[in-house]
Amino acid sequence: MGTFHRFRAQFFVLLMAGLLVPIVLANLSPSARAETPAALATADVCYGVEQKAVGLNLVNRLARINLSTGTATIIGQTGTSNITNLAFQPFTNVLFAADGGQLGKINLTTGAFTATAQSIGSGTGSQGRLNFTSIKGLHFDPITQQLYGTVRRSQQSENDLLIKIDPITGAHIPNAFGSGVDYVVISGALENIDDIVITKGGLMYGSSNLGNVLGQDELVRINKQTGAATVIGPFHKSPLEGMTLAKDGTLYGSTGKEGNTPDNLWKINMNTGNATLVGPFVHGTDYEGLACQLDLPTPTPKPSATNTPTVTRTPTNTLTPTNTPSISLTPTNTPTASLTPTATNTPSTVATTTTTPTATPCTTKPGPVSLLLPKKNKLVTKHWVALDWNDVRCANHYKVVVRHNSPQGPIALAKVVFNRSSAMALHLPSGTYYWHVFAFDSHGISKSRWQSFQIK
Repeated sequence: MGTFHRFRAQFFVLLMAGLLVPIVLANLSPSARAETPAALATADVCYGVEQKAVGLNLVNRLARINLSTGTATIIGQTGTSNITNLAFQPFTNVLFAADGGQLGKINLTTGAFTATAQSIGSGTGSQGRLNFTSIKGLHFDPITQQLYGTVRRSQQSENDLLIKIDPITGAHIPNAFGSGVDYVVISGALENIDDIVITKGGLMYGSSNLGNVLGQDELVRINKQTGAATVIGPFHKSPLEGMTLAKDGTLYGSTGKEGNTPDNLWKINMNTGNATLVGPFVHGTDYEGLACQLDLPTPTPKPSATNTPTVTRTPTNTLTPTNTPSISLTPTNTPTASLTPTATNTPSTVATTTTTPTATPCTTKPGPVSLLLPKKNKLVTKHWVALDWNDVRCANHYKVVVRHNSPQGPIALAKVVFNRSSAMALHLPSGTYYWHVFAFDSHGISKSRWQSFQIK
């Protein structure tokens, strides 16, 4: 049974009190409430991917990047040749990259790239059907957990595209920007968008340039829904390619092997675009992709499964002398007092052992996810909807996605939930909705089937 049944009373109290804001989920997880800067502050761990020429071929290598000095420490080859981007997934810190038009994950120990089942593919938009075969920028939105990518066009005079990618399948998300709109053109910037970042507040920034043309590079802010770009200012370092955000929100960037300031790490002013030198990479060349690990929420401590002796107090009967006068007859018929022992209850301490069952360790991805409420095709007569699904063994958090009209329709909700299977209520207007849930642990991801409900 899901947690909704256990917390039904609390939900309705909140609803009646008007404490839940429409469209915003009420997440009651203790670990989510504990997600504060003080709880999450740790040192930055950052990576870069280089594109090195070996003979007539290009080879990608993963490296660890020191944000204080810029120095790169090579980890290993990825087995690819066309990776120019890196992106850490929120809440899992799995490192993603796109090799041309193929999404995949990178092993942080070896550098090896493992492709997803599907390629990113092609989609339709204002320029007709286009192939998504050259992904340049890549970044997860820390609020919605959606993965965005920028696509390089085949002609130099054509502006790059903005798309969304499913990190599980690797394919682009159809209708990501509306019905029949799989991509938007990034307008208002220089034609190349070499990388993107999205801040904790949900703002997208891009590094815009004209290839290796000196003096033609700038920081821009991009509307995630329309692709419209607003120029912030020039970097003055050509061409600035990779970008990443440190945990404190500082923006960093890399220059590739071309231009007047090659193979350096830079700190970028997000208000002006001006770049300040941090230092050379020293090892490796042409780092076009950068990514720093994200803060992971502090997990709620779980009771350990050990045999722990516990102390309990058990009353025992012991004989202790007390002064109790009693009457006895003597030949002189004179009553005299004598001492007679009587029994009293004296507590004593006895140690007993309570055995807690040993928990079976989780060695695989979470089990199946089943949606419980609303039931399939349920007609809901109120605009407040409680979402409930089964408690999945080993899952340490969940992601809930609700779409309008179809599984490919506009997103009504994308929310991460910690620990509890369901502790949320959602306010939605009338219509048909489809929803499913992902379960996460350190070994992988499981997800439910899509299920629909209607609000009258």
